[in-house]
Amino acid sequence: MQRGCLKPQTRKRGSNVWQFRWSEVSPDGKRLHHKKIVGTVEQYPDENAARQAVVGLVSEITASSRPLNSCAMTVAQLCDISRNANWQRTILGAVTRRRKSTKRT
Repeated sequence: MQRGCLKPQTRKRGSNVWQFRWSEVSPDGKRLHHKKIVGTVEQYPDENAARQAVVGLVSEITASSRPLNSCAMTVAQLCDISRNANWQRTILGAVTRRRKSTKRT
């Protein structure tokens, strides 16, 4: 479940607005940042009112986001990953690291 970030933004010209920001992870592992203007501060006087306006957007974002490990991959892409020296980090997302006390010397 993603809540996103809702902040008032000041404008040089025009009235201040509420801006909704969120991020997603693309299938290639890069983080994508998004933002959308919800409405003016006059329309939504406080954060709770603005948050009610983005409820549909938040549910749409949450429904469309999928886990990293569910992306489709061709056999050629899998072969490229396996040739990579860091294939464990690419496939598993992170290399398990030993704690300082359990490292071998």
